[in-house]
Amino acid sequence: MVAACYVDSSIILSALITADARHQVSVETLEKLREQGWELIASTYAFTEVANTTCRRAMKGEWYFAAPLAKLVNQLKALSPQALCEALALTLSSFLEELLGVKVIEDPELYSIESVDTATIARLFREALKLAWVNCRTKDLLHIAAASLMKKRGVKRILTADVEDFENIKDTLERELGLEVQLVRPP
Repeated sequence: MVAACYVDSSIILSALITADARHQVSVETLEKLREQGWELIASTYAFTEVANTTCRRAMKGEWYFAAPLAKLVNQLKALSPQALCEALALTLSSFLEELLGVKVIEDPELYSIESVDTATIARLFREALKLAWVNCRTKDLLHIAAASLMKKRGVKRILTADVEDFENIKDTLERELGLEVQLVRPP
């Protein structure tokens, strides 16, 4: 089995947005990992964060996107906000794979339904509840839960640019969950 690296939304957005202080180092880190033979994967949760942020920023014209995404956003800017976001969502996963080598992978088991007391809950959220002791924000906890559940797909590492959020929990994730954390810092 090929070793896989879970790529969170912060890295993907940094690589897509040329004005981001971590843009170049994010792109270079993704390239280096691919050259080393890592499979780069993102969950649909990470993809949804990226699509949402990309859509919001494209509607406002706030960010400069890497080519060819910039060209697509420019072509779509005359559309209504709803049509713009739908068009971006339909094409964004292919851009992630082509531009960055990051494949969006859904594991149906993440959304199988389990019981928690009297409630029913998707496995991803159940895992996040079990990992609440990690003591981080919910959005980061969901990335950690997805990566943890994807270990059977070969995930051994989480790649993130959320240095402030992961710096304090890095050792815990490595020791307790067996997930190496690679932080990407601005130059």
